[in-house]
Amino acid sequence: MKKSILLNSLSGGVFFFVNIIVAFKISPIVVHALGNNAYGAWEILLSVQSYLILLDLGIVPAIVRFVARAAAQDDREQLNRILTSSLFFLTLVGLAGFLVMGVVAAFPDRVLNLHATHIDGIRVAALLLGLNLLVQFPAQVFVSFLMGMQRHYFLNALRIVLAITQAVLTWL
Repeated sequence: MKKSILLNSLSGGVFFFVNIIVAFKISPIVVHALGNNAYGAWEILLSVQSYLILLDLGIVPAIVRFVARAAAQDDREQLNRILTSSLFFLTLVGLAGFLVMGVVAAFPDRVLNLHATHIDGIRVAALLLGLNLLVQFPAQVFVSFLMGMQRHYFLNALRIVLAITQAVLTWL
């Protein structure tokens, strides 16, 4: 038990510092590459995506709680029910987020009140962020299962690799 707590805590700290370093290193590169206006449009799209993340309605923390409870009772049938129902619900939520971003992509000038200079890029970015939501919501089920099973160290290691990979791909 002490080893698990130590691994979970240390990996969380490392993940926190990796995120800070990546943010400080990659932000100037993105601003320089996009320019002020396009970067502003990008930030608006990220804000819309952030609001759409609220569509999970608190299901993700509930999954963590019920997975931990079912795992403690060694109730595999309950774990299976949690997996299937939460995966179904969050897939629907991801689809709704994708559709909202699709509307933003179809009418960026009306929805976001932006100038026509970056419309094509905004459309592509909105669709990509919509696809991200479509994948991200169902993926939260698996993240929640890892957290409920007290596998934070595995999850944090995966997050560190993804943060570094995303930064490198953004830089390229």
